[in-house]
Amino acid sequence: MLRWIDGVLLGIAQKFCDKVQMYTGITKFRLEKWAIVLSSSCILGAWALFLPEAGLTAGLVLSPMIIALSVSTVWNIRKIEAQEVEFLKSGRFHVSSSSITYRGFLLTMTLLFCVAVMPPVDAVNLLCDAGYVFLVAEGYFSACIPRPPGKSKFRKWYETALTWLNDQLKPDPIPAPAGN
Repeated sequence: MLRWIDGVLLGIAQKFCDKVQMYTGITKFRLEKWAIVLSSSCILGAWALFLPEAGLTAGLVLSPMIIALSVSTVWNIRKIEAQEVEFLKSGRFHVSSSSITYRGFLLTMTLLFCVAVMPPVDAVNLLCDAGYVFLVAEGYFSACIPRPPGKSKFRKWYETALTWLNDQLKPDPIPAPAGN
């Protein structure tokens, strides 16, 4: 069952990455970085909303976790950038941390956290849920196979429209006076 769900979600993520790159030129590497940053931002926001209610003791406990989350976010982004550079140089790409076990663990923990552990709806829980959803998205984006770089459709449409507009706005040539 988990393999089937993973296969369906991986297919959706691959199609999404391909279409985003085809239309906008944004690679799966950038989507992966955005998912990491959004996940960390949501979780940090939830902690920031939770700390005034929890008090000083929780603040002392959460401070090392906040620092660890920030450091891991920067480390993961640098790792993704190194993968992107390697892919653009050599065209090789290997999936390292995106095994079915890793994605299955993320998916299971997210469903458990979103459905069973955090039933009351408030800002802290919604931010935590969004953070975990972005974390699952990052896991699936990291498993996608990147497309070779090329011009996006939006770039082609823009260049075609710009060429057409330049041709339309070009002044008509001034005719030479006749009869001299």
